[in-house]
Amino acid sequence: MPHQNPAVGNSDRALGSSRNWSLIIGRVLLVWALIEAGLSGLVDLSGRSFLGIGPEHFAFDGIIAALAGTGFVLDGSVRRLARGG
Repeated sequence: MPHQNPAVGNSDRALGSSRNWSLIIGRVLLVWALIEAGLSGLVDLSGRSFLGIGPEHFAFDGIIAALAGTGFVLDGSVRRLARGG
């Protein structure tokens, strides 16, 4: 009977692990971008700053996190397609 573990004989994966860290990091960054967008909106509605940080700063941080997250997700997706799974 053949091995049931897909990681056996595959040096590209850790034993039993099929996590793609680029996708995980990308998704975390995209969630962080949503949090930054929400903070930007809340600070803008309040008309004040939050810990001395204005809404523009949160908006720019959200844009950078979204761009980086998109890059990581694309990288992880291309790698997954290249491996065939």
